Amino acid sequence: MKNTPSSSRLEAKIQVTIKLEDKVQTYKINSSYFNLRDLSSFEDCPINFCCSNCHCGACLIRVVDGLSNFNLPDSIEKSFLDSLGAGSDERLACRSQITGSVTIEPVMV
Repeated sequence: MKNTPSSSRLEAKIQVTIKLEDKVQTYKINSSYFNLRDLSSFEDCPINFCCSNCHCGACLIRVVDGLSNFNLPDSIEKSFLDSLGAGSDERLACRSQITGSVTIEPVMV
């Protein structure tokens, strides 16, 4: 399990679990709010963040658990997701903020 470097003594408020084939990675976040784009600061993060601005779809994820902990997609993200034919359980990590623990998996596009 990964801890945010500056706050390993604090109890984690959010847990982000990423499933990738037969691997599971868990990150403990010591905050009540987290932007998934910030996962890119972890060198072992399996999510590809290319543009970080809702242009490429490289960070498309499927929400396995905790969808209610995500912000609602804004009109820009919703339009892009529609153009990809994404399901209702799919989001762009670069546009996603969470307020609780989630389990996600990258979607290869």
